[in-house]
Amino acid sequence: MCRSGGEQSSSAGPPLQSAADQLRMSSLLRQPSTDQPTSCPNLDRWPKDNSIGFPYGYNHPAAPLAAGSFRVSIIFFITNFAESYDLESCKFVGCERFRESCRQAIPPCQWMELREFIIIYVSCWMYARQLRPELKLIRNPAKGFLIDNFNTHKIVMKNVSEVDIRLALDVLKLFDWIDMWNVAAFPENPSGTVKTIPSDVLESFLRREWAISLFKATEACPSICPTSLWNIADSDNGNYAGALAIIDHLSTSSPQGPFPGTQRTHANCNAQLCTHAFENTTQIRQLHKCKQKNCKTVDIPIQKLEDRFQNPRPWQPSAWDISQWDSNMSGSQSGVINNLIDNLNKAYMAVSHVWSDGTGVGQKRQGTVNSCLLDFWVSIAKKNSCDGLWWDTICLPIQPGPRRNALNVMLQTFQRAAVLLIHDQDLASSTWVHAAKPQNVAIGLVLSNWFTRGWTAAEFSAASNKIAVVLPNPDPQDPEPFTMGLEDIIFTPDTCSKSLPTLAHLQASRILTLNTLQYVERSICDLSEVTFDSLLRVLRPRSTAWEKDRMVIATLMWNNYMKGTLDSSLTMPQLTQGLLRSMKIIPRSAIFHGEVPISSYGGWSWCSQSIFDLGKYGYRELHDDTDWLGRMYIGERGVARAHFYVRTVTPDDKDSLCPLGSQHPMIYAKIQNALKDHENCLILRAADDHIKVAPSLLVMPVGHKEYKTPSASLDEPWKQDIIYHYYISCKYIGSVYSIGTEKQPLVGCLLGDDEGQNGKPKSTIDAIYALEKASYF
Repeated sequence: MCRSGGEQSSSAGPPLQSAADQLRMSSLLRQPSTDQPTSCPNLDRWPKDNSIGFPYGYNHPAAPLAAGSFRVSIIFFITNFAESYDLESCKFVGCERFRESCRQAIPPCQWMELREFIIIYVSCWMYARQLRPELKLIRNPAKGFLIDNFNTHKIVMKNVSEVDIRLALDVLKLFDWIDMWNVAAFPENPSGTVKTIPSDVLESFLRREWAISLFKATEACPSICPTSLWNIADSDNGNYAGALAIIDHLSTSSPQGPFPGTQRTHANCNAQLCTHAFENTTQIRQLHKCKQKNCKTVDIPIQKLEDRFQNPRPWQPSAWDISQWDSNMSGSQSGVINNLIDNLNKAYMAVSHVWSDGTGVGQKRQGTVNSCLLDFWVSIAKKNSCDGLWWDTICLPIQPGPRRNALNVMLQTFQRAAVLLIHDQDLASSTWVHAAKPQNVAIGLVLSNWFTRGWTAAEFSAASNKIAVVLPNPDPQDPEPFTMGLEDIIFTPDTCSKSLPTLAHLQASRILTLNTLQYVERSICDLSEVTFDSLLRVLRPRSTAWEKDRMVIATLMWNNYMKGTLDSSLTMPQLTQGLLRSMKIIPRSAIFHGEVPISSYGGWSWCSQSIFDLGKYGYRELHDDTDWLGRMYIGERGVARAHFYVRTVTPDDKDSLCPLGSQHPMIYAKIQNALKDHENCLILRAADDHIKVAPSLLVMPVGHKEYKTPSASLDEPWKQDIIYHYYISCKYIGSVYSIGTEKQPLVGCLLGDDEGQNGKPKSTIDAIYALEKASYF
């Protein structure tokens, strides 16, 4: 059981008001003018554009008055911001329904006056929006609710006490809720609340405190798989707030975890590895859905699949025709399945499942399945007006050639499916997860075994039509399968009018929608295309039985987006090369890793064998932008072009340069060997000198290459001149941590451009000369 959680810890510790401060926490609302108002007192108080909040930063005339502790600062600015709305405490019955919904949904906060202000703000706004049509035109009803608007991190991040930390985290939970609610509830405001990147100080403070809170929470809740919780943060670019909101909710609603009563335990799992991730599924008995657990088996003629995929071809159906099978859920065979679908437009259902649940081949031979399990899938398919069933246990050929051809187009099969059915046995049998509480279903889904797998991630991302999730039947006596549509699980504008979501529901919905492109236009995420970043965010936390499978999955996802083809017989380095060659542009920070590269010199000599190792150690701490400076361009030959802050290597660097990450001994030896000739070495940094220690590259210059760049005049943009830039051609040595010095020039570099025309490595040149001849940007 959970012994502590986020919501519980919010009320622990010393009171918010300490005797030392004598800080007066007054109400942020005006007192009601009457006890029985006939209308909402705030009905006419909403401006045409709610952009209040920006004036109350560190440049505010009264800012020096707030230059005390962190707590004094944040309370000062938020109080000024709230009072500028001049809202009155509301007791109008017309707003009561919204107020009650707010009180149940909005996160708890020690600063009770702020929470009450937000309750009044949201409830009165929702009521006013029903009566005042012009309010629907406001781009953003919560534009002012941004922590950066108050710029508290510009003033003080010193003398931060435990009370300050709890206050800051509580306030940020409130701001996260109102921001996410706004973006989810008002899709006509496409821009939502545009969040700015916090300062390094504030972001590192938040990440540290969130990480500490999550660590304590996972230690106190052994019933939840720690891998799942930390994977949630990893899949959200290191944002621990989502995982914390979920565990806060679980600590009060289901201390035993999301799947109480299930047989699967996670006592031996840790933050990095779930012990169930690499189970030998061939030793698992196939699941029974019948009560007797001893039904007959059905043999599917999978030789027809061998014939259909004998040669590589464009996509074609591989689902079985189920029109001759009568579902009776009795476990007795009730028909035949002999034919594959031939009609390209025939509706079929595709099953996304976890083999370790017993829904795979298991101990049986391919094509032989329990009749009750087949009956289970067919019953759901027919309820969704589908005449075909795609289930990998019976829809993939056995022989290597045909199987490879089928896998190469598998994501197209999921993309074209009329229904994607998600099945996780823990989820399907949980007593806590049920249709009456969509937030529990959303939380259960992101914590499920299904959500940790690489193949299911690809299947989920490819879905373009209905997505349904198998849940426990609300009627225990009813043997029929029960499903719930994803659109009824995640929080969307369609569900906004029914109830307000909790922060945990919003976060779980956001995590789910970040993993599929289908809900981009109607959800609370901003993913609009498959990119290097999105592939890593979705797949890096996921596990597969074989390491190469992750590269196959990544390439399949990319090719499905780009309408390309895949040869899954390629090696992992070949898959990596092909994927990066097709992408052409990746974040510059991806080059910081500690792995042995694909080749010893020339093209790809900077690249790890898998994209999942790229940026492993430098990615999150550099805050690369999407502009030209944060990009790295990949050429056909595997030469990477990017811009870095460059300096020569000093004798002191020989002892201070530290290899990045847990590197292979060969890389350490390569770095030390290069430093023997330190006059011919350069240090490349993505960060300027304001970061003292940062991920860097150790390279050796081998020459220069001229690049022509068109440049337009600001006064006469129609006129373009050609500017010649000299880039430094570099031999990649390895990734290191280096100490910052005085400001260094920004120089264009070509990594892996050290192979001569004779196919042999080029000779290195003097580093000072290389830097002097290069063009500065």
